[in-house]
Amino acid sequence: MTTLTTRWTVLGAALGLAGVLALPKGTGSEADELAIIAAAPERFLVGNALTFAATALIGIGLLVLARGCAGHGHRGTAVLLRIAAAGWLLHTALIAHNAVSYELAAMDDRGAATELAAQIYAGPVFLGLLLPMLALTVLGMVAAGVALWRTGHAPPWAAAALALALVSDFVTPETFSGIPMFGLLLLAFLGLREAGGRHAVPAGVEPAHAA
Repeated sequence: MTTLTTRWTVLGAALGLAGVLALPKGTGSEADELAIIAAAPERFLVGNALTFAATALIGIGLLVLARGCAGHGHRGTAVLLRIAAAGWLLHTALIAHNAVSYELAAMDDRGAATELAAQIYAGPVFLGLLLPMLALTVLGMVAAGVALWRTGHAPPWAAAALALALVSDFVTPETFSGIPMFGLLLLAFLGLREAGGRHAVPAGVEPAHAA
């Protein structure tokens, strides 16, 4: 039987949830963020490492899902999953870029560190990663969720969870940032795994060509 492999996305979402729970949280201002990181540098490094691994695994897992959908003949869904995967892989670069906050938090001159952080996060490198990451991830995940539901790979609630996960990150208070998103992603990817067995296609059977 041929089913969609979701182990990497499930693992990625679980690691992401652990990572955002580990990260020290602030109010969102640069000075506050640096002070909190300076007070708990080990938590910042652990949380950052976990979320880096999480986004990489989700990106890779979505590429695996895309290959499975293409094998079922659902090439349009596969394209959307690859778009979403590109967004998640860009996310890894963004997290690696954000790790500079650890060094900034260790600076003796907090005022200079805060000013430098503000310049970095308003600069072309950060924005050049952030904007395409947001566009690819949000549009790719929402559209892929709908396509996975339409092609029978996801129950309606799992498709809705995929879309809501990305939307939730825009409205969640800073102190809970990432927690609803990774929680909903974990729920959605578990739903895909559950639906995979019901959608299985016997080996050697030509799949129906659908979007």
